[in-house]
Amino acid sequence: MRYSIAYVLLFCLFWGIKSLSAQISIPSPFPMAIHTDVDSSLIRQLKVREIKVFRSNSAADKTSEQQYTQRFDIHGRLLSMKGCYFRDNDVCADKSDFKYYYRPDGQISEIISQYFAQGKLIYDSISFDYNAGKLYIIYDFSTVINESSPDTTHGFSRIEYDSIHHVITHIRQEYPDMSHNREAYKLDSAGRILSAIYTNEKGITVLGWKIKYNSLGKIIDYQTIENQEQDFREHNEYDKKGNNIRSLQYDGQDTLMTTIIRKYDAKNRLIDDYRETLGQAVGTVFQYRYDKQGKVSELIGTQADKTPVFRHKYFYLENGLPEHEEFYDRDTEPRYYLRYSYQYY
Repeated sequence: MRYSIAYVLLFCLFWGIKSLSAQISIPSPFPMAIHTDVDSSLIRQLKVREIKVFRSNSAADKTSEQQYTQRFDIHGRLLSMKGCYFRDNDVCADKSDFKYYYRPDGQISEIISQYFAQGKLIYDSISFDYNAGKLYIIYDFSTVINESSPDTTHGFSRIEYDSIHHVITHIRQEYPDMSHNREAYKLDSAGRILSAIYTNEKGITVLGWKIKYNSLGKIIDYQTIENQEQDFREHNEYDKKGNNIRSLQYDGQDTLMTTIIRKYDAKNRLIDDYRETLGQAVGTVFQYRYDKQGKVSELIGTQADKTPVFRHKYFYLENGLPEHEEFYDRDTEPRYYLRYSYQYY
């Protein structure tokens, strides 16, 4: 997980995000996200100190099978995330704990975490060095701490920039196996990625991708390459308002695998997302409904023949923060509930 976190941070830089610390996207402590992400601008505006999310099997059930906690500083920056699965006798098992530290200028300086992966408790530490305000080196250390002979790895990633401060190269070195890899990026004048190649320690290109944009800067073609051959390709089409109305996804042999057709309302909000995959008898339709605040109030999944698949309902407080959510399968009774609680500065 340590490398995936670092990679997300780097990816933010590659796409020209100016405020890295405000845009960090760290994986949930749960294997599958069980909550709706809260708008970061609302967290800052309302001065939210803490968010707790509880998952239970019914609205009347006050005991949680999962609990998730996020804490923020007065500036809305994430300070910690904790996750817990409850087992028999309300015992918290499979704990996950992430802590975040920042420099005086607001840039993130360190992430320390403990989490379970494949039944093993992992300790991770990631630290960040900057040069002239730009992220320069990421150091990481990881060890399995519940084994008689811990498996420890560490490494660092170095980031190189062009003359106008766009990331063009990311080089990673790992120990103790001394492996290293390199990612090189070709950018256009606006700093958008046109292509990238990933080479291993032998200098062999093993992965890559290519991206094409339209005149509005929207991605129209995205292609991934593995071992010099196409692995995946997606073509996107847009309406005059810039809404993505059609996506075609192809496999390595350039066979059309999935067709996605989207519809929007007069406010350019997505209302229908139809997906048809090769080999499926019928496609799936995702329908979005909105409340008076313009927030998603319901997500309905049905097959093209109207057979119900699932239904998610979302409820909000007057200040716009999530209050609770209800998740239904094909049945009319909810499968589980999510409840939110907040503390403020």
